[in-house]
Amino acid sequence: MNLENMDQLIDGLAERLKVLKESRDRFKDELEGAKTQLKDKEMEHIRQEKESQRRIEQLEREKMNLQKEKAQMESRLTAVYGKLKNLLPQEGPDNRG
Repeated sequence: MNLENMDQLIDGLAERLKVLKESRDRFKDELEGAKTQLKDKEMEHIRQEKESQRRIEQLEREKMNLQKEKAQMESRLTAVYGKLKNLLPQEGPDNRG
């Protein structure tokens, strides 16, 4: 191997090294972009989870309020029924005509 061949080999290796460094830098940039996208998606997922949790809690509160309201209405209905029952004459053996 002579000096000219060695220079060609060194030039070839230098060019290859340059291409590899450019590829590395490009992949490094792509990786950083992917990391940023992943972080953004994770933050969006967390935000959606929190929003879903808030909505579930809101619905649970509404459900409890509706159950309380239902119980109050049933209690009122029972009271009204009791009053009506007391107002109506009781059927018994004496009331048959």
